[in-house]
Amino acid sequence: MAIRSIRVKLWLSARPDIRAGLWRLHKVTNAGVRYYAEWLCLMRQESFCPRAADGTLTSRLTAQDCQWELLRRLRERQRCNGRHDLPGTDAELLALARELYETLVPQSRGKAADALQLARNFFSPLVDANSVGGKGESRSGRKPVWKKMREEGHPGWQAARDEYERRKAADPSRRILGSLQDLGLRPLFAVFTQTCGADIEWKPLGKSQGVRTWDRDMFQQALERLTV
Repeated sequence: MAIRSIRVKLWLSARPDIRAGLWRLHKVTNAGVRYYAEWLCLMRQESFCPRAADGTLTSRLTAQDCQWELLRRLRERQRCNGRHDLPGTDAELLALARELYETLVPQSRGKAADALQLARNFFSPLVDANSVGGKGESRSGRKPVWKKMREEGHPGWQAARDEYERRKAADPSRRILGSLQDLGLRPLFAVFTQTCGADIEWKPLGKSQGVRTWDRDMFQQALERLTV
């Protein structure tokens, strides 16, 4: 589970304002996790019971209800992204959303998952229009093992490179993100900290920062809560 660790020493009994602020941040963070989890549940397109802002369960949404709400959001997102021609049929959008869900939640296909790595790989491309993640253009991140092997003169580096390229070609991530781009669905949804309307002054983004770590952590926690 994603954890934000902040080392502080506080005399809370003497500072009720700080105590209230920490509790407010806790509540807003939980709301952010709920926001991203709801998007994921809609993309899953199976029945579920969403929660209201106060955390109470609301009426159950059927699979068809989820598809209707998901399509409404996707068409709205296309308009926000300037694609007023609304490309793609409803069936195409629903199929792509389900494929994205299965990629973000591999447990749905009976595969193991690393929510931390998934959040790092996908969050920025899904919410930041300027992100090059998933396009094969980013130069950040760890160097492939085969490159290190080549630099060290390891005789098996070519075989390792071929295996790396094979796995890369089989990975649907780039194709899915490309399809989202073609359909006017990048960004796919707004980041929570820019839309929550909470009375919290978030730290401004850095010059090279496209999304806040808070949002990525919330998204990661949402992924961890969807095990099927």
